[in-house]
Amino acid sequence: MSYTYWWSLVVVLLLSACAGPQTRAPVKDPQVAWQKRQVSLAALTHWRIEGSVSVTNAQERASLGLDWRQAADNYDVRFVAPFGKGAVRLLSEDSKVTFYQSSRPTLVSSNVESLLSEELGWAPPVSQFKLWLKGSVEEYAFPTLDPYGRVLRFQHDGWAIEYKEYQHALGRELPKRIDLSHQATNIRVVIKQWHRSPIVKSSKKRFSIPE
Repeated sequence: MSYTYWWSLVVVLLLSACAGPQTRAPVKDPQVAWQKRQVSLAALTHWRIEGSVSVTNAQERASLGLDWRQAADNYDVRFVAPFGKGAVRLLSEDSKVTFYQSSRPTLVSSNVESLLSEELGWAPPVSQFKLWLKGSVEEYAFPTLDPYGRVLRFQHDGWAIEYKEYQHALGRELPKRIDLSHQATNIRVVIKQWHRSPIVKSSKKRFSIPE
């Protein structure tokens, strides 16, 4: 092949590399795309996320590390404060939720929201998070969709939920940043990594901060 051919090929490749990202075309029917996403997300039952959560309300302002492991209806959630300042663990098994906190008695309840309300003075909708963290919602929530059929925002029981950013993970488009607000409480969830992972088996040993 001639020198001219190779030089032309190099120029084309360089121009392609310098070109900006291609604009993604909206889907023809976001509602149909959302229904398909709902089916795909429903099949994702065993997963793990790593990230952070920040909470701001009248009582406190906190930033915590987040490790959430979901297996069907069971979950194992750890919130870890920076610089080793403490940790909280919520373990759901067989319709019971166990609340662990360093240097405090272990608590067990059948209602996670009631338990958290007693311990924290307010209760995030933890029982709904297995759906919301994936970007899936109940149909009666009537979510606002973006041009690609993904949930943009919706409301549930006084909470306003807004999806700020998505990412490609586990063969799907899954949330990266979610903002939740209820009256004076604001929660921001940032998901750094999605994994396929079963829940960790419970242990009768004293709770300790996991690696």
